[in-house]
Amino acid sequence: MIDQKITPPAFLSKGFEEGQKKLAEKIKFLIYKTAPDLFSYLDFNNDDTFLNPYLFTYFVCEEKSLTLEQILIKNLVAFSNENEIEVYVNKEGVIELPGIGYLQTDVTNTKLTLRTESFPDSFDLTQRGKEIKYKFEPSMFVLNREIELSFYNNPYLNYFLTGSSNADSKFEIPFFSKTYIKEIENSFILIKQHLPKYYSKLVKAVKRIVIYRHDMPFSFASLGCHGTIFLNVPKNSNEIFFSEDLIHQGGHVIFNAISETKNFMNISKETLMVNLNNNDRDTRNVFEVLHGIYTETWMNLFWNSCNEKNDFTQEMTFEMLGRFTYILTRFGYDLKGLSFENIFSSMGEELFKWFMDVYESIVNHNYKLISKYDISKQPYCFDLELFKKDNPRYI
Repeated sequence: MIDQKITPPAFLSKGFEEGQKKLAEKIKFLIYKTAPDLFSYLDFNNDDTFLNPYLFTYFVCEEKSLTLEQILIKNLVAFSNENEIEVYVNKEGVIELPGIGYLQTDVTNTKLTLRTESFPDSFDLTQRGKEIKYKFEPSMFVLNREIELSFYNNPYLNYFLTGSSNADSKFEIPFFSKTYIKEIENSFILIKQHLPKYYSKLVKAVKRIVIYRHDMPFSFASLGCHGTIFLNVPKNSNEIFFSEDLIHQGGHVIFNAISETKNFMNISKETLMVNLNNNDRDTRNVFEVLHGIYTETWMNLFWNSCNEKNDFTQEMTFEMLGRFTYILTRFGYDLKGLSFENIFSSMGEELFKWFMDVYESIVNHNYKLISKYDISKQPYCFDLELFKKDNPRYI
C-alpha cells in the first residue's frame, strides 16, 4: 500500500483547471480574430465549446479542410439555419458533424453545402444547387455523451496519424472501433474505482478517442489536437490494455494543460537528453521525459491499487502484472535519467520529489512480486505474447 502521506502537489489540480481555461481563451481569441461573425452565435462562457480538439488542429493545419462552421456545427445550429455552410466529404464519402454524427454520401473528396433548417429531423445537403442524398449515422459516445469515439478518418486526424493531411492517404480508422465500446467504458469504471481524483481530470481532459491498428505511430496525444487521444489497439485487447492506455495518453492531455501555466524547468524544455546523459540513442528532450514520468506515475499508482484489490481473471491478472512490471521498470529508468542538479524550478523539484516518493513506495511494497518476471526482451510497447513466451511458468 502506498504511504497515505504521499499525495500529489496541490498545484497539479489547480494547474490543470487554469491550463484548460488558458487554452480555451486562446481558441476564443483566434475564432474572434478569424471569424467574428460566428462569435455572436457561440456561448462565450462555455469553455468546453472552445476545447473542441478539431479547433486546435484547424489553427495548426495549413489546409483548412473542415471549416470552422463544420467543426462547431453542434454549437451553431441557429447560424446554419440562417446561412449555408461548407462541409468537407472525405475519401469514403463521409461528412463528419462533430458531436452530432456522420452523413454517408455517394460523393468523395469534395465540399458540399449544408443547412440545418430541419435539424434534428434532417439536413439539407446540396452540391451546386443539386440535392445530395445521404444516410445519417449518429455519433457514438462513452460515459454518457462525454467523450466521442471517431469512426472515420479525415485530413485533420490524418495530419497526426501520418504527418500529412493528404486526403488520398490509405490510413483508415477501422470499422472495429465500435466493437470496443464496452471495454473502453469498463476501463473508465476501473480508473474511477482505483484513481477517483485522476478520473475526474481525465474525463474533463479527453474529448475524443481515435482507435487504429498500425505498425506506427504508437498510441499518442498531441497539443495540436488537444483533447484527442489516439490509441493503437492490438488484437484481442481488453480492459487491461485500455485502462493503461487511457491513463497514459489521457495523462499527456492533462499534463499539456498543466504545463500551460506551470513551469517546472530551470533549463529550456527543448534541452536534449543527450546533452545531459551523453547517450546518443536518447533522442528525447527533457520535457518529453518529464511528460512520460507524469503518465508513468499514474499508471503505476493504478496497477499498484489493482494488484492490492485484484478481482481480475487469472489471464487478466497475468497481463496486469506484466504491464505493472514493465512500466515500473521504465518509471525507474526515466527518473534516473532526470536526476540532475539544478534542472528544475522549485515547483519542478516538488513535483519530481513526488514522483520519486511514489516510485520508492511502490518498489518497496512490490519488489518480490514483480522482480520474478522476465521483461528483458520487451519492445517500447508492452507485448503480451512475448511476455507469455518469456514467462511460461507463471501463466
